[in-house]
Amino acid sequence: MDAAAGSSSFGEDGGREPGLASWASDPPVPRRRPNVAPHHQHRPLGPRPGEGLAWYTEKLGFELREDVTLPEFGDYRWLTVGPPGQPEIQLILNVPGPPLFDDETTAQVLSLMSKGAMGGVMLGTEDCRATYEELSGRGVEFSLPPTEQPYGIDAQLRDVSGNEMRLVQRTDV
Repeated sequence: MDAAAGSSSFGEDGGREPGLASWASDPPVPRRRPNVAPHHQHRPLGPRPGEGLAWYTEKLGFELREDVTLPEFGDYRWLTVGPPGQPEIQLILNVPGPPLFDDETTAQVLSLMSKGAMGGVMLGTEDCRATYEELSGRGVEFSLPPTEQPYGIDAQLRDVSGNEMRLVQRTDV
C-alpha cells in the first residue's frame, strides 16, 4: 500500500473498502457478497441421450426444460432439466463429442464417466432417508445408502451415464 496515496495496488482505500487485501491495523469492513448464484450445472450424458432424459425425468422426477438441436453444428443437441417449481436450477445434459470435444477427449470423458469420476452435483433434501426410499422405489440405484456424516446425512447415486451425485440432508454444523 502506498501510505501517501492511501491506496493499495488493488485500488483499495487502505482496506476501508471491500477488496482483495487490507492492513491489520484497519478496522474490519463488512464484505459485500457478490450477486451471483449457480444456475446451471453441466452433466455429460453417454451416447444415448434418450435414456439419460428418461432417467432424469422419470426416475429423479425432474422436468424437461429445453431440448435444443443445432443443425449448424452437426445436429449437436443438449437438454436442460430441473426440479419442478425451481426454475432457477437447471442441469445441462449433452453427449460428449463434437463440436465440444475431439474424438480423443470424448473417449477420455466417457471413460471418466464410466468410473463415476464426473461428479459434482449435490441434491439437497429435508429428509435423506425418505427421499432415498422414494427414489429407490422409482428405480434409482444408490452406491451408498444414507449415512451419517459430520455435515448431515448423505447418500450416493449415479445417473444412467455413470455421473456421480450426492443426496444430502444438512444438519447444523
